[in-house]
Amino acid sequence: MSVYIGTCGFAYPEWDGFFYPPAIPARDRLIYYADRFGAVELDSFFYHLPRPEMVRKMVRRTRKEFRFTVKLHRSITHEFDLCGAEFSGFTRAVGPLVEAGRLGAVLAQFPPAFQCTRDAVHTLRAIREELPDLPLTVEFRHRSWNRPETFDFLRKHQIAFCGVDEPNLDYLLPAEMNEAIPVTAAHAYIRLHGRNSSKWLHARSAAERHNYLYSEPELEEWAHRIEALREKASSVYVMFSNVYRAQAVTNARWLAHRLGLPTSFATRKSAPAEQTELSLAS
Repeated sequence: MSVYIGTCGFAYPEWDGFFYPPAIPARDRLIYYADRFGAVELDSFFYHLPRPEMVRKMVRRTRKEFRFTVKLHRSITHEFDLCGAEFSGFTRAVGPLVEAGRLGAVLAQFPPAFQCTRDAVHTLRAIREELPDLPLTVEFRHRSWNRPETFDFLRKHQIAFCGVDEPNLDYLLPAEMNEAIPVTAAHAYIRLHGRNSSKWLHARSAAERHNYLYSEPELEEWAHRIEALREKASSVYVMFSNVYRAQAVTNARWLAHRLGLPTSFATRKSAPAEQTELSLAS
């Protein structure tokens, strides 16, 4: 079973000197990243759908084993615009990844206000009907979804439940769920957001909310969970969103090494030869 570890996004200028060599050209960041990770989550799809040609360039600039996961556009998951035009635009944008066999998963991340109601279930069903052939994943941010009926529904419609690591707050899914993450589709998906509970609700930016460096014992717990998941799913995607000061890179590379996954692949001529090494510091 394949395990793909990566980060939520890669095009962070502030990673220069922490992960990327200083002054790396923007066009080379993806090449450099893909030669050191198995996958990346494209958060940019959530904000603005790229032109298909831009996505084709991303495919051409990465090795064939590299996988992309993409977030569903916010018009669908946050504004609940379920008209065909929104899905058609998304399908066009993700098309080059599908054609190349490089799409790992589509992530529908919902806000905390998206609670388990009849209308919400209708929204999930509509998304699956509009995207019938894509490997769909759903991330809930309200504990009302923690019920057997949720997982029965997800299995019926082949939608992967997204396991999350985040602060243990009253309205979020309980942390105990991570002890046995439900497998509800062929693939499994995990997102590690950090445990910065003091800033989760009052952060001035997403970077501040996810400013957290996992310790080795915390990652060791996840290593065991991932090893269990890989026996049940055809592929497992693990994405770190604690991108501040490249902490996601530090944690993702440690976890990949712990799981026996490669952290360096064949380097291209156009990729920078030097890499800034990171240590897992407390």
